[in-house]
Amino acid sequence: MEGSNSIDLYFRKAQGDFCLPDTNCQGLSEAELNELLVKCRSITVKLESELNKRQGAIVAGRSDHIEKYKVKIQTDAENLKILRRLGKREVKKVEGAIVVLNAEQGGRDSRVYKEFLEDIIRNCGSGLALLCAASLGKENVVNMNMPARTSILAHVKRNLTSLNSPALDALAAQYKIPTGSLYNESGTTPERAEKWGHEELASNTTKQIPFSLSHAPYQRLPSMNDELLLGGMVQSRQWCMERSEGQLFSSCVTILIPINEYQDASINIVIGRYNGLKLQEFLQMELLNPS
Repeated sequence: MEGSNSIDLYFRKAQGDFCLPDTNCQGLSEAELNELLVKCRSITVKLESELNKRQGAIVAGRSDHIEKYKVKIQTDAENLKILRRLGKREVKKVEGAIVVLNAEQGGRDSRVYKEFLEDIIRNCGSGLALLCAASLGKENVVNMNMPARTSILAHVKRNLTSLNSPALDALAAQYKIPTGSLYNESGTTPERAEKWGHEELASNTTKQIPFSLSHAPYQRLPSMNDELLLGGMVQSRQWCMERSEGQLFSSCVTILIPINEYQDASINIVIGRYNGLKLQEFLQMELLNPS
């Protein structure tokens, strides 16, 4: 390093890393060392700025992709309501999802995909799991990071009413997507699908009600949403049994309308026990018959 060239900063490639050329700094004057330090600091700032700009573009790109996936899910849901069938490409995606769901997974990609589908089934039902499998496919899901997959799940939960349809439930039963009851409070798994049947549901027909609740604060009631009601219904054993049998009608909702026009009608909605406890906690209801 001599003269003006002695403080020129440049890099060379060596063994896969960028590095400064070998330099004997002892031959530099104090002024030259200070000038070299300024140049190093200046290029450090430029490098950090460029990295931040590129990383910001990557995050923005990922966010754009997530929004596109959400729109695609909504569009595919509308198409399936009309067509009531899957295309060839979607059939392959769904069949691949079923294979992943019904077996233990060791590899990272299959394990991530299985956990995503199980989360959808647990929170939204098998029909919407089929929708996500057909719309996104394994590759897109495993290429997302955890916040992105959580964002997709939250989107589906918030839009249960607009996304769900009898067509999806019928397709889920046709392709034998595991039902929500296999992942809920009972602690069962897809491996128990063949064992789960009417004997487990029998207790629902003669169930004992140890307590009933009512008197929710007025300000809590308007806050009830699809996740609490519709989400709870599609996770109930009654709903899952009806869908697994391919039934076209559900008895999960019952409406009682009195003859007297001055009396109110009442509605009964079947939801999973765990969801019932969550709803009770959310509404802060009072116990009517404490023991």
